[in-house]
Amino acid sequence: MVEEPAPRLLITKVWAKNFRSIEFAELELGSLTVLVGPNASGKSNLMDVLGFLGDAVRLGLETAITRRGGIDSIGRKSPTGEVLGPEVGCQYEFPEGTFNYAVALMRKDEGEYRVKQESARLEFTDPDVRPLEVALTNGRLTKPNLKRILEQADSSLTKNDGGALAGVVEWLIAESDRQNIQLMSAEPQTITSLLALLTLLLMRSSAGEEDSYLLLLHSLDRAGNDLGRIGLYHIFPNSLRDPQKVADSHPLATGGENLASTLRDMIQKKSRFLPDLKSALTFAVPGVRDIRVSHAGSYYVVELNHERNGGNERGSWFDLSYESDGSIRLLALLTALLQDPAPSLIGLEEPELAIHPGAMAVLSDTMMEAALRGQVLVSTHSPDLIDRLPIESIRAVTAEGGSTKVGKITEHQLTSVREGLFSAGELHSMEGLQPAGAE
Repeated sequence: MVEEPAPRLLITKVWAKNFRSIEFAELELGSLTVLVGPNASGKSNLMDVLGFLGDAVRLGLETAITRRGGIDSIGRKSPTGEVLGPEVGCQYEFPEGTFNYAVALMRKDEGEYRVKQESARLEFTDPDVRPLEVALTNGRLTKPNLKRILEQADSSLTKNDGGALAGVVEWLIAESDRQNIQLMSAEPQTITSLLALLTLLLMRSSAGEEDSYLLLLHSLDRAGNDLGRIGLYHIFPNSLRDPQKVADSHPLATGGENLASTLRDMIQKKSRFLPDLKSALTFAVPGVRDIRVSHAGSYYVVELNHERNGGNERGSWFDLSYESDGSIRLLALLTALLQDPAPSLIGLEEPELAIHPGAMAVLSDTMMEAALRGQVLVSTHSPDLIDRLPIESIRAVTAEGGSTKVGKITEHQLTSVREGLFSAGELHSMEGLQPAGAE
């Protein structure tokens, strides 16, 4: 098995306000995070906060909203039926400090929206360096306050220096206003606008501020690249049985629509994770010995080799139309977890569906290995899977008063597991896992 160091980038927290069933919730993330809760508690909505951020960065805000049915579908409804504007954000821990990014939307007319605010903030590890934030509110630069910067300039500045600084601030305000006009006349693009304005700030910042702006710029750029590589997976076996058209091989699509292209690329390039994929599938699906992808005109066909007579004869190849739902789903899930290069975060919703409990060991081991290369987020109802994953990775999800709540499991449940009184899976089956604060 391939082992690698912990990933350089980790989303340590994600939060949402007025996003679908979420009035307000914060989800702490580790390398592996497991959401456990009853149906309709909001697990899918919590996962989709990350999906929304990833789509907004990768595809654009308009596409991210439209794919989810429009602003009226993602905003939470008030008791009076008013659609409240959603806000989502995330946090990273970088060597230079704690970085936060957030975007808030406001509903306008029916089906229309605007960006109420977008912000990026870096709290530096060095306590002597003040936190730095850049924010666009209603399309205008509101942080930092450039005029206040001018007013608070070092008293040691000479009149000539002060005049020069005034000229810089006036230029920056004019440039940011021109940038704002361009932003408001085009489709809003998350992070891109902040990067543009930070670049302007960096170009005209004083020597003392230059390093801080540069670190914030780099942090925002790294976070944007990381969010753009999130992959959330909802696998439906019936859609994967037929031959697939040749497509981009990476990343694996949300529903596995390019599974054949991804597998063919792994085979042709002799991916370092291909032996792990074959080994896991062989162990979990009795009789399967190998995988191949063949041509059928302009289509790819995935085939599995099944042994004959206890492996004493050459096996027979069967395409996926002959395979069970569980075998197809497991193949797609293993491919999602072992694709190379790995997404920054891999989300799997109820991976246990249609899969035999005996395969949970393989699935859980592969999840934990994938968490060594990037982040893995899983939602599950399976006691077998829950029992095989670290108790520290579990986050209990409940719906209270119609709003989603999430957190680490309560102290008394955690103690019961650590003292061996019950397993986490048993508690889940008997009384349901509860988030801390529900005690």
